[in-house]
Amino acid sequence: VQTRSQRDLLILLREDILPKARLTLEVSNGSYSVGEVDFPQLIDNWRQFDRHYSALLDGSAFAKTRRGPRPIESIYLPINCNWPADYLGWGTPAYEIEFVKVVGQMADHFTRKGWTKTSFEMFFNHKTRFKVFEWDGDETRFPKDNAYFKEFGRLLAKAVPPGKGARFVFRHDASWLMRQQFDDLAGVVNMWICNKEVFSYYPEAPALLRARGDKVWIYGSPPNAFTASVGAVGMPLRAWMCGTDGFVHWLAVNVGSDPWFNFFGGGTGLIFPGGKFGLDGPLASVRLKLQRNCLQDIALLDHIGKRTGQQAVREKVAALAGVKPIDWWRPNAPAKKLPPWEWSNAMLGGTPSKYNQRRAKLGGRWWLTVRKYALDAAGEVKP
Repeated sequence: VQTRSQRDLLILLREDILPKARLTLEVSNGSYSVGEVDFPQLIDNWRQFDRHYSALLDGSAFAKTRRGPRPIESIYLPINCNWPADYLGWGTPAYEIEFVKVVGQMADHFTRKGWTKTSFEMFFNHKTRFKVFEWDGDETRFPKDNAYFKEFGRLLAKAVPPGKGARFVFRHDASWLMRQQFDDLAGVVNMWICNKEVFSYYPEAPALLRARGDKVWIYGSPPNAFTASVGAVGMPLRAWMCGTDGFVHWLAVNVGSDPWFNFFGGGTGLIFPGGKFGLDGPLASVRLKLQRNCLQDIALLDHIGKRTGQQAVREKVAALAGVKPIDWWRPNAPAKKLPPWEWSNAMLGGTPSKYNQRRAKLGGRWWLTVRKYALDAAGEVKP
């Protein structure tokens, strides 16, 4: 059930942050009312789901904002190994029938409602160390686990055949094994959320994935409040410079039990509770607003690039930092000499990219040179 604080957070995002930047609002899964019926399992009604999510999926939640009534881009689905089918039946015809029947109902309902602009994500976020399932759905490390992705991909394709209607995607948050998975799971996974450090090993990845129609984002931690404010541009700039579709912060809503006096730098939080100031709702951090401003600058750079060439614009921005676009990548990372299952967390960072080495020497105001270039160049480009 959506709580008051969740609604307030949504209002903050849709009225202050989203209208001013090209951000994606991705909503985590809600719950369904499931009837107590004999096998196969059926969805009894959609009242609760529709009440909470219709305004996001038809765009009406944003009707009075500068964003306009545009539906959200992505939303998690509640699909997991044990729902809608009982995992005790994994590998049996019973599991397949349950899964296909209910997921097919979901697709039919979303299509009837006209929710065809949003990507509905099948996403597995479990790990074997949680001691529930025997394979890693999130940040997969071992090749044997790819077989599970292939089977779930087959089930999803059977439940939601390609064609018109609601758009279902198979999302995977990849790290250790990502390069092998790009090949092994081609045609299975079509939405990749990639660890930014491991992704930097593979400069060929964006073109490879986007050429076959896959979405590709990177993920990493939010900027720490104890570092220079220019750190807020790090993830947006990296996502754009590397030719990906976007980025995800993990985590952005956890500011700890004492957010005002002991929040550990906000490395997992960009949004704060307003209770201390008598506000019954969330507050956007300065870092989040700086990131929004950066995204506006990048929107201008995109506008320029569509008319003058994206690579030329990337080269200009990189030159303002004293580097080249390739310097965001680390194709010779030492970890690549070993198979991913032999890597350690300490190895993933390794030697910083040339850009990161250079960034340490840049002044805190260097991004203003990028903004000036974006504003000047945008004024010279014909609409």
